[in-house]
Amino acid sequence: MNKLLKLPIFLAVVSLIAGATLATVNYFTLPIITLREQMALDAGYLELLKIDESQFVTLNRVPETGTIVAEADLSAKGIIDYVMYENKSDDSLFGIVYNGLVSGHNNNTIVFQVGFKGGVFAGYNNISNQETPTYGGIYLNDLDSVIQGLRADDEAAFLTALNEYKLDNSLRVTNTEKNLVPALWAAASHYMSLLEDAS
Repeated sequence: MNKLLKLPIFLAVVSLIAGATLATVNYFTLPIITLREQMALDAGYLELLKIDESQFVTLNRVPETGTIVAEADLSAKGIIDYVMYENKSDDSLFGIVYNGLVSGHNNNTIVFQVGFKGGVFAGYNNISNQETPTYGGIYLNDLDSVIQGLRADDEAAFLTALNEYKLDNSLRVTNTEKNLVPALWAAASHYMSLLEDAS
């Protein structure tokens, strides 16, 4: 057979084998990756609200399994769903954790959780992102310590804390925070409305 014919056939066979191998690896690893992300979300609920085993027995998770789908106004800002914890003794709201997904730099996704308890931000949990490690990655990894303890009804203090953090660390993360900050504040506003409805 002519060499001009053998080479394209050989390359086609190698490409098919490589493609099939890659598809097979993806088929087996995708469920594992998805499971790990779900485990991180579930652990995040308890971690963000600082719920230990002794407290857990005094609380009701709402809903018992799964999550509550976010209303349209929250969904438009990037909040997907949430989980609430209520005190068993009086059904009062103990805390709430929102799951979010927004686009960051180069439209890469940022998957996160933000929790609230006692009228303040309980914290931020970075589930996954593809931000530049030296810019957006730093911002996302340290965001928990920046917002933790801030009042959930004081947007000015929230924005001031974020701006001071960026200035102190010489961070220019406009693409990272462009969609994230409005999502965090939408969750805070929703949480405060739940507290107001309960009182």
